[in-house]
Amino acid sequence: MENPDIFKPIHAVELFTNEIIVRWMNAFDHNIGISPVLVLGELNKMGPQKQTTLAKKLGYMPGAMTNIANRLIKQEMAERKYNEDDRRNVLLSITDKGRDILKEAQLKGQELRVEMFQKLNEEELQQFLKILTRYIATQYGKDKIRCNGVAPGLILTPAAARNMPPAVLDIFQKFNALPYHGEADDIGNTVLFLASDESKFITGQTIEVEGGHYMSNPSITDFQNYMMKLKVNKFMRN
Repeated sequence: MENPDIFKPIHAVELFTNEIIVRWMNAFDHNIGISPVLVLGELNKMGPQKQTTLAKKLGYMPGAMTNIANRLIKQEMAERKYNEDDRRNVLLSITDKGRDILKEAQLKGQELRVEMFQKLNEEELQQFLKILTRYIATQYGKDKIRCNGVAPGLILTPAAARNMPPAVLDIFQKFNALPYHGEADDIGNTVLFLASDESKFITGQTIEVEGGHYMSNPSITDFQNYMMKLKVNKFMRN
């Protein structure tokens, strides 16, 4: 029997996707639609290609692909190129104008995604990333493609060491299960392990590299006290 609860996240994802598309269409100045932008992205990434190849990659019917190609050519975002050795071999290629339009479309899409994801708190974002990691792992596992995530805690990079107040560093170290801060190599080594054959039987996992700090997340009271002290000190100086 099908689980009725599975339709709730499916419906939520559909609403989110539709909202992104509607907002993108309203915000993007060029009236070309999503499909032509996807074609431009593929051409920009992989170079000139046959329309039949593009249709197969992107899941379009040949007739739909022809209409998209003609639309892009008419607006000078793409052009057809003939193979000099075989004139029957026609390739669709992106133009400089097409690259400019693609860059603008990608930037606008990124702005909209950031705007919508900013409404989620840190815990909700982490949950979303874990779900996405597992989805990708199950979707492409049979193709021998693995997907894992890395969730860093406070990593004492040179910039963090220079800019973070010692009191904040002390709060993190106080509640770490380990008696030291994380370093950039801790993240790099974790990613290197996950990308190597030594982790070939690991997929769909999110590895938390945070020294055991968030096992119970006890530091909130200390941070609240720290912020209160800052406010009091600022008031006293004034």
